[in-house]
Amino acid sequence: MSKRKYIIITIGIIAFLFVSFIYSYKWAINKFNDNKKAKVSEVNNVDKPTSNLTLGDKISSNTKIILKTEYKKSGDINIKEVKVSEFLGKSKENLEEQGYIVESMSAKEVILIKRIDSYAPNKYVLGVKGRCFAIYKTDENGNMYIEDESNDVTDIQVPTEGDYNLLINGSKDFQFNSREEVEEKLGEYSS
Repeated sequence: MSKRKYIIITIGIIAFLFVSFIYSYKWAINKFNDNKKAKVSEVNNVDKPTSNLTLGDKISSNTKIILKTEYKKSGDINIKEVKVSEFLGKSKENLEEQGYIVESMSAKEVILIKRIDSYAPNKYVLGVKGRCFAIYKTDENGNMYIEDESNDVTDIQVPTEGDYNLLINGSKDFQFNSREEVEEKLGEYSS
């Protein structure tokens, strides 16, 4: 009888362990799926604009306007408060037609995003002219220009097609605060 008792106890323990394993496995899978769903919803909500105004509401004189200017080539973001007079009476639809992204909009505050395909203003940029490196400066609007063509356009050829495309499309790695920084970066290509 004692052998039979040990067999029953062993089968009971194995059954208990099996049921415990199945239960904890299902619980872990559900927990993992819940976390995954939460992360996906967070990612999906990042760029969705919000608005507390109803369709047709317009910006009034006591609304605070925040403008975020994103410079695509450098990734810089300039945030400033702008005069409400520029946007007075405009609706969300009017703003979107003018190229703004409405991040949030309420009666008290409107946050707008303007994406510009250039570098940040008043910076130096390593770029290309033809197939050679050139040093550009950006004006207060982010438009690039060459200050002195005899000194700023080099005879150093861009080494690869990949570098050339990167210089044409823009990268934060080619934007600098001073002429000396640009010349130092240019020196890396000339040696």
